[in-house]
Amino acid sequence: MRTWTPGAVAVLASLTVGGCGEVERDLSSLRAVNAFEEGRWDLARAWSERAIAEGTEGLEIRRLAARAWSRGPFQISSKQAEAWRRVLDLVPDDPEALLALAQALDTLDDPAASEVLERAPDGVDVSRLRGRMELRRDPTAARATLERAVNEFPDDAQLAAELAQACALSGDRSAALRWASRALDLDPQDRGSRQLRGRLLAIEGRRDEAAREIEIHELLTIVAGDQGAASATPLERVRALRRLRDLTSLDTPEIRATEVDLLLQAGLPGEAAPSRQTSSGTGPSGCRGGSAGPTASATERRPSHCSKRACA
Repeated sequence: MRTWTPGAVAVLASLTVGGCGEVERDLSSLRAVNAFEEGRWDLARAWSERAIAEGTEGLEIRRLAARAWSRGPFQISSKQAEAWRRVLDLVPDDPEALLALAQALDTLDDPAASEVLERAPDGVDVSRLRGRMELRRDPTAARATLERAVNEFPDDAQLAAELAQACALSGDRSAALRWASRALDLDPQDRGSRQLRGRLLAIEGRRDEAAREIEIHELLTIVAGDQGAASATPLERVRALRRLRDLTSLDTPEIRATEVDLLLQAGLPGEAAPSRQTSSGTGPSGCRGGSAGPTASATERRPSHCSKRACA
């Protein structure tokens, strides 16, 4: 027997009383909501697109379709752009749709991304995207933009990380190191800033400090289970996590919960018991591909701009 999610139940309660076509359309919407709330992005896309094709013109099903195209490991930017444009057809000034469309167009290297972004209301997400877009074109201009954004949002780790990249690319290594350190103060799990800081320290000849940052970067990658480290076994990831705790202050309830999950995967429930007692009992969030790992930081969700060019 099928179990419906709360959101799907709400749709079910408002089903249209009418012909078979209307009921089928509503059931497609219902299935789309159910799949979305279960995290089954492919099914959510398929059912929402079917509902729209069958004549559902409501804003929420269009928004759900757009969000579904923006979720999961296999995202298609052209589909995202098309889906968010459908939302804007109904609400031209929708803040979420404007930002998401600008992000999709930017990924496609479409120059219209800047024009769309200018229509979005100011906020930290808009500032982040504006900084990233400028960073690729003109690091010096990006630095000025990001400095203004950091003044407005001083506790945002991603903006500090982007500013570190802009400083490095514009040749100011001292400022780059300072902002990379600030980004890590705000988000110790930011791998891009770890990598940049390690390279900058190496250039300065501070080899021990550089080696530590590079090791932490590698350990974070292993624990996350992605970027080439997906072949690491659960036990290897536990060892990496414990070494990470030795090197840093990363010892939160979520990190403990990650350790419990990995120990259970490794078939070591006895070792998992003590860690479970110190954890909050909530599983780790934000892990790619469903794998266990530290909570994904805001900066980890963006591609790292750290490159040899930035640290040259």
